[in-house]
Parts: sequence; structure tokens; C-alpha cells
Amino acid sequence: MTGVSVIQYYAPRIFASIGIDTTTTLGLQSGNSVIALVGEALCIWYIDRLGAALAVHLGNALSGLTFVVGTILIAVFPEETNNHNVSRAFVAMTWLFNLVFSSCCGPLSWAIPVEMFNSSTRAKATAITSSAAWISNFMIAQISPVAFENIGWRFYLVFAICGFTNALFFWAFLPETKGIPLEELDAYFDCLPLFVPRSNMKVLDAATREEELRQGKARERAQVEEEEFDVKEKGEIEHLA
Repeated sequence: MTGVSVIQYYAPRIFASIGIDTTTTLGLQSGNSVIALVGEALCIWYIDRLGAALAVHLGNALSGLTFVVGTILIAVFPEETNNHNVSRAFVAMTWLFNLVFSSCCGPLSWAIPVEMFNSSTRAKATAITSSAAWISNFMIAQISPVAFENIGWRFYLVFAICGFTNALFFWAFLPETKGIPLEELDAYFDCLPLFVPRSNMKVLDAATREEELRQGKARERAQVEEEEFDVKEKGEIEHLA
């Protein structure tokens, strides 16, 4: 529910509501496709430096913000005003949204589920998450024309709100996995509380992790951290009792 499907499927109709003709829209969407490629290249460049969790938090929040600005522009300056500066600003917001989405939310929405599940469930789980994504796209494609007819620009508020709620959800429940080998992710997830910000675990950089693997220290450290977490949880349960 980021809103990318609406922009991709119904760009001519959306841009017409701000006074941009279909021919111009097709040219703008070509530029949008180039921006998407740039965003995906940026994701490849920064993901091992910043980590997926931070990128998803910021990406969803910025996506929501671009929809807020775009919604205000359409609501205050509809097609009848024929304001070319507003049209340019709206196009800039859609391009900025596409850059943010393509460099954060889009690629990582396929990569994160692969990390979350272990070898025995990964194939089925990623099949389910992929199916859910395409079912959501189909739903958006079907309801968008009805929404445009009945509520107009207010439909964009759905994606503005979802951008911020997505960011909040991932901040609360998505742990950072940067630098952790795939083989150790199960043990890492077992050590984490459901509410991720409660965790005191620190993820080491990739170089340090590789050195630990060479020396055989990585698994020992994971076991120690798991024991510390179990002791902490036991103390909290005894306190509540």
C-alpha cells in the first residue's frame, strides 16, 4: 500500500487532474522509468552500508510525505486553475516518490522476506509474500477507478497515511540484519524481542563479522547473547509474578 501501483497504472488520469495532457504524461512516465533505474542502482550501492531496516523506515516515511504534498497540490489547485507551476511541482513529487520507492521500498520488499524465513520454510513463505504483493496490486487496480470517481483526490490520503504507518510498523517489528550471515539469522531472530526497539543487541559491521567467522567466534557470541536475553526475560517474568 505504498501507492506505486496507482501511479504506474493510472498516470494519465492522475496527471489530467492537475492539467497535464496524455502525450506529456507518457513522456513524463518515460522519465519516471529512468528514475526508477537510478533508484535501484542506489539501493545496490548503499544497502550494505546503511542496512535494510533504516532504508525501509525512511523510505516509507518519505513516500508518505510525497503523497501528502501531492494531495495538497491536487486539492488546492485542480485542473481548472491551469497553474503550470503547480503541475511542475506535482510531477516533481511523483518523481521524488518514484526515486524513494525504487531505492528503498521496492527492491527491499522482495529481499527482506528471503532473510526472515529459514531454509525449510523460505520457498513457501516467499511464494506467499509474492502472491500477496500481486494480489494487492490487483486490488488497487480494481478499486482505483471507483475511488477516483467517488472521492477524487481524497483517495491519495490512503497512501499518504499508509506510508507513515508502514514506517512505524517496520520501526517497531523489523530488525536490522546488516552484516549477519544468512546461516546465523535464525539464532539472531530467536534472541530478539517482538518489539525490536527494546533490543540491546548491536549488529557488527561486515568486516568484523567475517573476521569472527574465520576465528569461530561468531556462533559463540550469538549463544552468549541468547543466554543474556533469556536471563533478562526470566527476570521480567519473575518481576511480574
